[in-house]
Amino acid sequence: MESNLDLVHIILNSSWVVQSILILLLVLSLTSWAIVFYYLSFYKKVFSDEKEYQEFYASSMESATNESLKFFVENCKRFPRASSALLAMHIFQDLKKSANYELKKELLEKMDFVNYLNRVISQFNLNYLSEIDRHRNILANISTTAPFIGLLGTVLGIVGAFSGMSTGAGSIESIAPGIAEALVATAVGLAAAIPASWFFNYFAAKLKRVKVNLENHGNEFFNLINRMNH
Repeated sequence: MESNLDLVHIILNSSWVVQSILILLLVLSLTSWAIVFYYLSFYKKVFSDEKEYQEFYASSMESATNESLKFFVENCKRFPRASSALLAMHIFQDLKKSANYELKKELLEKMDFVNYLNRVISQFNLNYLSEIDRHRNILANISTTAPFIGLLGTVLGIVGAFSGMSTGAGSIESIAPGIAEALVATAVGLAAAIPASWFFNYFAAKLKRVKVNLENHGNEFFNLINRMNH
């Protein structure tokens, strides 16, 4: 308890510049944790919906016909967070606009269907992955800038300590507050940066998993549609 009071005392009695730096670091840390909890919740829902969707896909595509395909596409919206379901809906919405919802062979033969379908899948994957990953760069920025902001507080704290010595008060009591400010600024900077850096890499692995799911499911649909039209 006493150490907590000492820490509070150090912060409250530090210079306004150091206090401003500590407040900025606190804001960065809170921003970082808000993004972390957002992505933890987001990816939990994504992979939960993805598991249910894959089970639905497997049961619906046991016998692939135009009717079963239509039923499947109409029910994909039951899995709003599943990336593969979103890809499936996008493919068939695009095909409906560009050719024919029933995927009649005579219409599809009028276009370079292989390149067309590859382009639709690749463009969706690129846009979707960029969209869901847009907040993760904030974690990268916090992880790289927070230590330097903390270092600025450290330097200012040390400058304050040496200023006390320059006035002739060279006792440990006179320089201790400045050194304490420096150490607190360093600790707070690292406390903001380390979780941001760790979770940046953690969510990179989650994004890679989503990317693999999309690529695998895109290949499945590509083969399925080609089989149905030959």
